[in-house]
Amino acid sequence: MTKSQLCARCQTRPVAYRGRATCYECVPRASTPQWCEHCGVNRVAYSGRGTCYDCVPKALTPQLCDRCGVAPIAYFGRTTCCDCVPRARKSPLRCKKCGSTSDYFTAGRCRRCHRKAPVIDSCRDCLAWGVTRRREWLCQGCTAWRIRFPTPQQCRSCQRIVPVNRRGDCRLCMRQATAVRPAHQRVDVVEANREGQQLFLADLFRQRRPEPIPAAVRRTRPHRYPVTHQQLVLVPTAPDFVAGRRNGFGEPPLPDLAAYLDDVLVEHAAAYGWAKATMVDTRSAIRILLATQQTPGAAITSSEVAQLRTIDLSSTRGVCAVLQQAGMLHEDREPTIDAWFRRQQHGIAEHMADELRQWFEMLRDGSTTPPRALPRPRKSVAGLVRFTVPALRTWSRDGHQSLRAALTALVGFHALRPHQIVAIQLHQFRDGRLHLPDRVIPLADPVRHRLAAWLDHRHRRWPATANPHVFLNHYNGTRTSAADPTWVTKTIGVSAQSLRMDRILHEAIANAGDVRRLTDMFGISVTTAERYAFTGLEPGDDATGS
Repeated sequence: MTKSQLCARCQTRPVAYRGRATCYECVPRASTPQWCEHCGVNRVAYSGRGTCYDCVPKALTPQLCDRCGVAPIAYFGRTTCCDCVPRARKSPLRCKKCGSTSDYFTAGRCRRCHRKAPVIDSCRDCLAWGVTRRREWLCQGCTAWRIRFPTPQQCRSCQRIVPVNRRGDCRLCMRQATAVRPAHQRVDVVEANREGQQLFLADLFRQRRPEPIPAAVRRTRPHRYPVTHQQLVLVPTAPDFVAGRRNGFGEPPLPDLAAYLDDVLVEHAAAYGWAKATMVDTRSAIRILLATQQTPGAAITSSEVAQLRTIDLSSTRGVCAVLQQAGMLHEDREPTIDAWFRRQQHGIAEHMADELRQWFEMLRDGSTTPPRALPRPRKSVAGLVRFTVPALRTWSRDGHQSLRAALTALVGFHALRPHQIVAIQLHQFRDGRLHLPDRVIPLADPVRHRLAAWLDHRHRRWPATANPHVFLNHYNGTRTSAADPTWVTKTIGVSAQSLRMDRILHEAIANAGDVRRLTDMFGISVTTAERYAFTGLEPGDDATGS
């Protein structure tokens, strides 16, 4: 180290940094450090402050009164509380937040409104003792109760305006009914609260989650259930669940089936983390369904489960899940997407509606036979059908009866072969004519109309396809190859070759066997034209080539 890099004062330590002539110890200080006036150990918090961070008076911590030493000071800058402050008028101070004149604390707030006041009070809803302002003076149970039932209404038992459940009972009245209810019995909430209510401490109720049943004691479903017979009734009536709940449904007629369903319920509740209240409601719903069965032991239908909504006992989805797992559920309701599709078929021609239904079933259920397809999601199926229906209704109003109008027209009017149809490309339709490699065909008016409708559908169904062919299906819609010729016959529903032969024979009969006309119209050889001409002639006639 060179001499110039040493401190200019002590000549022993290096300089503090480049450009500095002294070391850290010899550098001239602007001022001597200031020490805390209270403790004398730590430095002051910042310039102008006489105390350190530990001894500085906190603004959020109320300072106690200098006289009584119990209550906090009345406000900042005062040394006494509101009771000890000397003043001429002894009117009570009012809280600036709630307006209360009792239990004034400090800074214009009472003890309940000041966020630093140590206050423990009763719950606003269930009156349980032991809540603080942390949850806005609500216990944990009432906080969750308000999430489920946010609208305050008048309780039918205590007549207070608090959040109530769908039956009109508040949480305090429900806790009272639970406390006085005998085991495995139902009690009326209003009757249970008639003599008063027992208050309790907050946040001491904990629901135990159901534990799974060990495999060694788990019951198996009796082989005779569900029964195969059905008990017929003379006058079918729906069960009155409201009256049954008021008077009691009684015990299920088949105890072994009820015990098995109860085991399945406990196992399902443990697997999906159900709360005790949910499991109790689901058990009651299953016992009600078993007690009101017209055929004891038969599978319970989904429509019977849906009737439980009249008494608002439990979620029907959970009941159906347990019955489905137990093998005791029969789905007899029509899926919503099927009912929606049936409404979408209105205004569509009958034959076209059948073809739309086949396409819808393929999208909904998939297909295991060629062309194979996987089931689509319900939203995708509904979107595709909703996009297609307006075009089908327009075509139906224009007189079209089938989605095979374009294929049938090309075969029926111009007798094109299937391989010629699938090979047609978009550029071959010009000026109302079809330009084939060997001839140009002037298209008939019905053919042009049907082709225009098909091209509109093609553009909507495959808007970004790169396939240049006119006729696309689900296989070649995302490719550039032509469709298989057998697809034409499958789509039309009859043999395309038979339809073509009938068209040529009809023309031979109409033009009295004009061979040249047949060859020009349909592009067939003279030998083939003569065969059609002689087939269509009456006995004694002669075919002409003019």
